[in-house]
Amino acid sequence: MSLFSRPQDEQLLRTLVNRLSTAIICASLGIGSVVLLGVRAGPDVTATVTLNEVLGYIGIAVAAILAMRIVAGVIREE
Repeated sequence: MSLFSRPQDEQLLRTLVNRLSTAIICASLGIGSVVLLGVRAGPDVTATVTLNEVLGYIGIAVAAILAMRIVAGVIREE
């Protein structure tokens, strides 16, 4: 008896590891982006917007896209 005797077992483990790593990156990016939004210092892009705010909102958007990708993969698999 082998742990990964079937190719489907390897594929399942690969899928779970990929989703886990994507979720960790997504969470880290989301938390980092929110922290970046809280920082009021930094170079100004315009008179009212700083570079930290621009990068924070871009990070939140990318984190949301990654999260939707994970959810879509779970829904598609069921």
